[in-house]
Order: sequence, then C-alpha cells, then structure tokens
Amino acid sequence: GPGVPERQIALTFTNRATAGLRLTPREWITLSYQLVADSRENSSFAARSSGFGNTVAFTVSPLRDVTLFASYTRRDVDNRADIVLAPLYARAQSLQVGSEDVLASELRWDFAALGQRWSTGWDVAYVNVNNRIGPRLEPGLGGHTAFAFDRVDGGGFLALHHALIEPSIEFRRIDYNQGALPGNDYRATILIFKLTKRWNL
Repeated sequence: GPGVPERQIALTFTNRATAGLRLTPREWITLSYQLVADSRENSSFAARSSGFGNTVAFTVSPLRDVTLFASYTRRDVDNRADIVLAPLYARAQSLQVGSEDVLASELRWDFAALGQRWSTGWDVAYVNVNNRIGPRLEPGLGGHTAFAFDRVDGGGFLALHHALIEPSIEFRRIDYNQGALPGNDYRATILIFKLTKRWNL
C-alpha cells in the first residue's frame, strides 16, 4: 500500500543552539565547556524531542610530545509522541525520558627509541545510560519500563613510524552490562595488528 507521508512521521520543526567557552591559562593546558540544546517537533502527532548536553574537557601537555585529554558529558533527553496501539487503535503517549553520562580520556606519547620514532597511548570511555520508556507493549503489562546500561571501552596501542612501513599493535577490552536484561551482557577482548604503508604523491 501507499507509504505514510514523511511529514506525518518526521520531526519537521528543528532548532539547535550551542554555546561554549575555551580557556588557555598556560601553554600546556586548555579548558573548555560546551552546551548543546536540541528541540524537534511535529504537531500532527504531538511529537516533541528535546535534549540538553553539557561537556567539560581539558587537555594538558606536561611534557614535550605527551598529550592527555579528558572530558565529561551529561545529556538529558525527553522524547514524546502520540501513537495508536492495536487491536483497538487507542491513542497513547510514547515516551523516552532519561540521561546519558560519558567519561572519556586519551593519552598519546610520541618518543624516539632505537633510532626510530614511536607512538604509544591509551583511550578509555565509560558510558552510563538511564532511560524510562513507555508504554510497555507486552500483553497484560502497563506502565513504563527502565532501560539502563553501562559500557566500558578501553585500549592501548604501540606504533612504529618507520620510513617504509608502520607496524602497530592495539589491545582493547569492552565490558557491557544491561541490568534489567543480563542476557544482553557481553565482554570482548580484541587484539589488532596493523601494517600501514604511506606514499607521498
């Protein structure tokens, strides 16, 4: 059959505002803050989506060729829209309300050893999501359900910057936990070897 017109399912009225601040009190340190506010709407099915994100970050270079970056982001979301539920096609409100917290850190060190240039470092990210979602669509169940998870993703690397070829090795670990549905939990260990050849044309 014919598809639903896009204007009836898309959030057609969109606004975004950003503001930020960047400070460099010393040559070796930089501080920053950013606010991002989003708003999307479509009155044809009472849809409204809003999100507010705040990020604070700093970068420090305490030694030559050593850079450390760290940030924290908090994002609050509120998504609502009217839907109809079979078999009676009664109107109900669908919602997703919650927050996301992200901690991230990166370190890079470029150094010389054995007559060659090397790079090493690590990156780590922690994500925590807590949402309230509704309505519950399982038969006989009403109200809302919680959707929450924690994810840790971190790894380290070592790379050789040779004039002919650049070999590197990376070790990464991922740990995902979803409290309400432990069957979705997983852990992964990843080991990556790469050979990179660069040409100057």
